[in-house]
Amino acid sequence: KKASRSITFYSMQDIQRASSRVFDLVEGLDRLYQMINFCEGNECRRATIRSYFGEAPLQCDSPHERCDFCSGRLDPLVETNLLEEAKEVVTLLRSAKDKTTLRQLALNLRKKSLSHYFPASSKNPYLADVHNREKFLVFLVTTGLLQESFNSTAYSTNAYIQVSHKA
Repeated sequence: KKASRSITFYSMQDIQRASSRVFDLVEGLDRLYQMINFCEGNECRRATIRSYFGEAPLQCDSPHERCDFCSGRLDPLVETNLLEEAKEVVTLLRSAKDKTTLRQLALNLRKKSLSHYFPASSKNPYLADVHNREKFLVFLVTTGLLQESFNSTAYSTNAYIQVSHKA
């Protein structure tokens, strides 16, 4: 047996494009969000894949057959409390006058002073990084705090971000 390796590169814009392609499919967005959570997740990849296909979710048991998460090959996870920042994003979206895409929201957060939108950021340097801010916004969507709504025209389908009923 030879171990397989996979590297997945994607950006927030890729997620937006994919969501506008699958939103009208049965379970389309759920499957997309599951894939994002698989890539960004903090649990055994083997168990996640087995569970996805309806098999019993077995953890990696042998050191030679461990996934990247169980083997410890990934950077160590750092638990970060972003509750106050999530509340700020919800407040920002609720006060928006126009429909906002995920990209527009991320750009607005980049343009403005981080401390303006995230007063708690002085205590939380995680969001100072652009990539982490995008991951944070995607996390809010995939966990259901924010939700996508879609508007189709003859030429394209746009995904807009709005606050979900869970917020």
